[in-house]
Amino acid sequence: MTTSSCSPFIPAGSYQESATDFSVTLTAACLDINKIPVESTLSFNTSQLNGICDIANDNGSLQLVSGTTTPVNTSNPFIPAGSYQNSSSVQQIIISAACKTGTGSSKISQLTYLGTQAASLTDIMNNNGNLVAI
Repeated sequence: MTTSSCSPFIPAGSYQESATDFSVTLTAACLDINKIPVESTLSFNTSQLNGICDIANDNGSLQLVSGTTTPVNTSNPFIPAGSYQNSSSVQQIIISAACKTGTGSSKISQLTYLGTQAASLTDIMNNNGNLVAI
C-alpha cells in the first residue's frame, strides 16, 4: 500500500499517516555539461517545498526549482519526482520523520535505501516509531 505523498518530492508510503516533519536527502550521479557524472546531494524538508515545481540537474548539481508546473518523472512514488531523473541516476534516498509510537509519543526515525531498491518497494511504513521499507 502506497499512500499518496504530501508532495511528489517526499517518498510515498503509509508512514505519512502517522508521521510528521518529513525530510529527505537525495544523492544522485548527475551528468554535467560535458556528460561526466558528478555525485550530488540535496537535502530538503516539507517546509522548503512550498512553491517548488521540480528537482533539476543543474550542470551536475541537484537543485530545487520554484514554479507552478507539475513535476515530471513521478512513475516511482518512492523516488522524489523531478526532471533530474532524465540526466541522473538515483544512488541513495534517506527519509527522516517524527513517527508516532504505540504509546502515542513520537520519535525521530530514519530510513536509508538505494535507488535500485526503490523499484521493488511496496510501502514505507511506520512500525511503532520506526520507518521500515517493505
